[in-house]
Amino acid sequence: MIEISNYLQDGANYQAQAVLAIMKARERHIRQYAVDKMQLLPERERGLLRYSYENTHIEVGRYENGREQGYVFTLYFNISQDKHYAVYEHRKSDQLIVLCPTKRTRTTNTPTHEQMWGDENRTTYDYNKAFECEQIVECADYICEDMKKQIDRDFELSLKLKELRRNTINITEYQKQSKELRGKYDDYTKKID
Repeated sequence: MIEISNYLQDGANYQAQAVLAIMKARERHIRQYAVDKMQLLPERERGLLRYSYENTHIEVGRYENGREQGYVFTLYFNISQDKHYAVYEHRKSDQLIVLCPTKRTRTTNTPTHEQMWGDENRTTYDYNKAFECEQIVECADYICEDMKKQIDRDFELSLKLKELRRNTINITEYQKQSKELRGKYDDYTKKID
């Protein structure tokens, strides 16, 4: 037997571990949210998006920044890493912190503190959201809601890109027709002269 406080200890504190447990349980809800989004598209427009939406998932890795130990949850959506969320207990308080990068970070490993912030000059007091001690469920709720917002943003972007492609095809077709009409017009004006 082992003391409960030392059981399953990987460096992260119990608050971060509790968020991890909740996120494990909620991953299927995030996936279902993405699939439901895809269902809003007409059947003929789903195509490759079906694979992206149905394979939405969350991966987890360790977050290590000195005394700040926790996890990074990465939302994989639309065939790529979409967003990272580091969760850890702040080194100078009992607050549970959520840190999200300001720009997308692509990495095959768990992103480091430097990768999370990029070139920005940040301090230990910079973060996206803080929760009071033991607001574990609220922390997980925040992450899940933000993941859904990210899926919504990507979905809207996908629709805009599809529309842009459709318009580009139309413009290309109009340019061909315009060229043909211009040629016919030139032929007609030559006959008149």
